[in-house]
Amino acid sequence: MLIEMHAHTSRHSSCSRIDPVELVERARMKGLQGLVITEHDYLWSETELEELRREAGADESFMILAAQEVSTNMGHVLVYGVDHTISGVSSLRELRRLYPGAALVWAHPFRNDRVPEASRLLRPELDAIEIITNNHSSRGNYLGLMLWHRHRFTAI
Repeated sequence: MLIEMHAHTSRHSSCSRIDPVELVERARMKGLQGLVITEHDYLWSETELEELRREAGADESFMILAAQEVSTNMGHVLVYGVDHTISGVSSLRELRRLYPGAALVWAHPFRNDRVPEASRLLRPELDAIEIITNNHSSRGNYLGLMLWHRHRFTAI
């Protein structure tokens, strides 16, 4: 299954200009089987997701889920599997302690062609690293792929 795991919309993230319905339509046109809307510091409710599904004309074969992007001392972390909006969490360690069952993914660590140290990529609090995204340059995506091959962390 091919799923977009990190997408913002203009409805709840000021960094995005895409309407949620258009986001779903574009994902479907590209042949994806689903997407996870990951707004900054906001979690879409099940009611909002169902309304979006209806507005976009997406049937149940197209998965629409919600997660959130949270700011931490490590940078942005995608949080999957929490049922409410997270606020006031500032450290990765605290995020992991408060939400032990959540999947925590370091978002766009190769942005601006940064090369994180292996110790940061391999932090035990993280479940995965985002290695390919339009938030990275082509070089940043290459660096992510290269370091994934070298260190064998879980990647999205």
